[in-house]
Amino acid sequence: MAGVWEVNTGPTSAIVVEMSGSAADVLVVDQQNLHTWKRGGSVRYKGGFFEQSPAVIRPGRGHWFVIVDPQGGRTDVKISVRG
Repeated sequence: MAGVWEVNTGPTSAIVVEMSGSAADVLVVDQQNLHTWKRGGSVRYKGGFFEQSPAVIRPGRGHWFVIVDPQGGRTDVKISVRG
């Protein structure tokens, strides 16, 4: 099951996603793409599939939504997001 976090970043900030227990898709999107993702549409994102932790993504300055979807939908994944 995917989780969503809201993050504000500065021009040189990084979003760091720490996972334990599973690989995951980590997508960083703006608000418009979040709504599209919730409707099941194709989205423009930064990030991708990460097999190792931490996932470090530098999206630039802005207000972002971080979507973390563990491989196989495992529920024992622990995730923290820092911006």
